[in-house]
Amino acid sequence: MRNDLPNYETFAAAITEVPSAWAIRENPERQLRVALTSTLGGGRRGRSECALPAIAIREGTIEVEDIMVGYRPSVPSDVLHELVDEPVWGQESDEHRRLKLHARLLALAIDPSSELEPEACLGQMPSAKRVDLLAVAGSGALTAYECGSIDGRKICRLFDDGVARIIVLPFAGLNDPLFMRGWCFSLKGTSQIAPVSPDSVRTAWRTLQDNLAGFPVPTR
Repeated sequence: MRNDLPNYETFAAAITEVPSAWAIRENPERQLRVALTSTLGGGRRGRSECALPAIAIREGTIEVEDIMVGYRPSVPSDVLHELVDEPVWGQESDEHRRLKLHARLLALAIDPSSELEPEACLGQMPSAKRVDLLAVAGSGALTAYECGSIDGRKICRLFDDGVARIIVLPFAGLNDPLFMRGWCFSLKGTSQIAPVSPDSVRTAWRTLQDNLAGFPVPTR
């Protein structure tokens, strides 16, 4: 095993890199603690546990791949809140809402025909789980998008509820103004997502704006 992996043990806002899928596969117990639970202001999400998905990744029942797209639109905060116009559950930072916008763009870029359901609930009450975005493909396949920090146990539970893929977009991904970064978790045997091109995200961005008439087109 390589011993030159970046040190992601410190949970702090100074973390500027997103652990790669390769690094997660090599040491899921260590890397998932950063990949999934690092918060915006530094620190670790409380009452979070990553042991279950880590075991599943080691056993090969859950697979993880990188999501990396070389384009993200520059959107002012005031416009951002109009673009991502949905209920806020508790306090929500501009950064979390920006990741929600990225989730919508990725969902439309991956499958333009998907039906998007923000803040969707999966499972039966009272244990239903809310996801930041649910994309329903024409075939009925479900892709859940989670933004910011997430309890690792939720990944396993979403698979139990019939989700095909879970795309996680971490706060650390916002440190790069030119890329959208994250990971896609899926059950073994699920087909991989085709690489997402910058042009497909630009098209998704135009589509989103067409659906929300009156918002300015970004400069890039």
